[in-house]
Amino acid sequence: MTETPQAPRNLSRRAFLRGTAAGAAALTVLPMLAACQVAAPTGGAAPAAPGGPEEIEMLAFWWSDSPRDAQVLINVFTAFEERHEGVKITFDDTSGQHLEKLMTNMAAGTPPDIFAVHVAWMVQVAEAGQLVDWTPFAEAHPNANLDDFFPAQLGFYTYKGGLYAMPYYSGPSCIWYNEDIFREKGLKTPWEHEQEGTWTWETLRELARLTSGGTGMDRIMGWDAAQNPSAIHYYLCVPWWTNGVEFINAEETEWLFEQEGIIEVIQWHQDMALIDKSLVMPADLQGVTRMFDTGRLAMAWGIKAHAVSIPGDNFTVGHAPTPKGVAGRINRDGPNGVGSATGSKHKDLAFEFGLFMGGPEGAPYYLASGRSFPVRQSLKDSEHFYNALRPFERAEVHLEAAQTVRNWRNPGQAAEWGRVFKAAIDEVLLGAKTPEAALREVKPEMDRLLKF
Repeated sequence: MTETPQAPRNLSRRAFLRGTAAGAAALTVLPMLAACQVAAPTGGAAPAAPGGPEEIEMLAFWWSDSPRDAQVLINVFTAFEERHEGVKITFDDTSGQHLEKLMTNMAAGTPPDIFAVHVAWMVQVAEAGQLVDWTPFAEAHPNANLDDFFPAQLGFYTYKGGLYAMPYYSGPSCIWYNEDIFREKGLKTPWEHEQEGTWTWETLRELARLTSGGTGMDRIMGWDAAQNPSAIHYYLCVPWWTNGVEFINAEETEWLFEQEGIIEVIQWHQDMALIDKSLVMPADLQGVTRMFDTGRLAMAWGIKAHAVSIPGDNFTVGHAPTPKGVAGRINRDGPNGVGSATGSKHKDLAFEFGLFMGGPEGAPYYLASGRSFPVRQSLKDSEHFYNALRPFERAEVHLEAAQTVRNWRNPGQAAEWGRVFKAAIDEVLLGAKTPEAALREVKPEMDRLLKF
C-alpha cells in the first residue's frame, strides 16, 4: 500500500505546555488499563513481508505498571515482527510519563512510530497536528473492515471527520460488589435487583445507605462513585446521561450545568456524603489505592480491567451492570487505541500494527490478559476472552456494557477544566456550597477552557 502523504507539524510552545499539563490528569487513569502477562496464544504462519529483508526500526511508546504488564506488550510486538520480516519494534515503556514523553519527543522531532492513545487527551494531540488521521489509510487498505468494530470504539477516536487511533482495548463500565456485606445485612445484591428489574440509581443509593456503618477501621462504606465523583469522562457522564440530560452542547463550546437533571445528580452525591454517610470521601482513602480491595466497601464503580487486580480471596466478589435511569442503561468505556505521529516515516506499517493489535491475530494476546473486552464484534465470543474471565465475572455484563457504551472524549483543555470542576465538586461534598451555586459559579471558567 502506498503511504498517504501527510506533512508533520511542530508543536507550538503553547500547545506543548497544554499537552504536558493534560498528562497529569490523564495518567491517573492510564496505568489501570495496562495489560497483564499471560501465556502467548498460538497463531498461524507469518506471511512474508512485502518490504524484503531490509530492517525497518519502529519506535513504540506504551505504558505498563509492572513487568507482567510489559510482557504482554512485548508478546504483541514480537508477534507482529514475526509476521513482518525485517521489522524491528523498539519498546519504550513510558509508564507514568507517557503523555509528557510523547509530546516532548514530538516537539523535538523524534516521535514514536506507534504509541498508545487515550481518549482523555486524544483531542489535544490531534488539535496540535501531531496525530495521523487514519481515514485515508483505512479507505485504501483491503482488510481494514471498520464495520467490524463496535461503533462506539471508532467513535471515541473520531474527531472533526478524522480517525486518530485504531482501537485495541475496551474497558466497559460495571459494578463490583462485596456479596458478603449484602448477605450479612440480609439485603438483595445488585445482581439480584438486576434480575428482578429493580436495579436503578435510586436502588443503588438505598443499598449504599443500608450497607454503610461502623467506625474506624471497621467502618463499611456503601458506594465509592469511582473514588472521584467529579470525573466527568470516567464516571459522572453515566448518571447524567441515564438521567436523560446532556452536560455539554453539540458543538462542545458550552457546559449545560444549569439543567435540573444535572443539578439533581450532584445533589444526589451531596446527600450521600452528608446525610446518608455512605459515599467514600478522600479522607476515607488515607493512601488506599482502591477501597473495594480492602473488603470495607459494598459497591464500587469499575471497568473490565479491574477484574485482574481484585484479590477475590478475602471476600466474595459480585459483578453487576451499571444501574438504569430514566433514559435506560448507558455506559462509558476507557478505551485505548494505536496512533502514529505525523512525523513518523513508517505510517503504513503503523496502520498495519493498529489493525493487528485489535484484530484476530493480535487481540488474543491482550484478551488473554483478562484486561480487555474485544473491540471487534467478530471477537466477542473469543475463547481467549472467555478463558481469561475470573470466577466472579459475568460475560453477559461485559457484553451488554460494550453494546451500550456511548463514546465521548475530553474536549478543550481537559486537565485544566478537570481541576476546576473537581475543586467545585469537593466544596459541594463538604457542604460548603449547594450544587446549584457551585455549578453556576464554575461554568464561565469551564466554558473558557473548552477553547484551545
